[in-house]
Amino acid sequence: MNIKWDIVNTTDFEPLLKRFRRYLEDRGMREATITGYLGNVGRYLKFAKSDRPSNQDLERFRDLLSEKKVSRSTKNQYKYVDIE
Repeated sequence: MNIKWDIVNTTDFEPLLKRFRRYLEDRGMREATITGYLGNVGRYLKFAKSDRPSNQDLERFRDLLSEKKVSRSTKNQYKYVDIE
């Protein structure tokens, strides 16, 4: 059996988002909440261009939200993307 164990950065976020959906469903989240979380996380990952964003990516993303003058509630919706 030939198994590749390397950790690979990818821009194919579908497998990650599917796992995240299952995680949220298993915790009893409502569909509207799941849809919102998946959209936010997907936008963040696309911004970072990585499935393993760095702390610098997070800071740049937060700066972008501030530059766009998004509301406080919108910024708060992105707080959970910092979960490791």
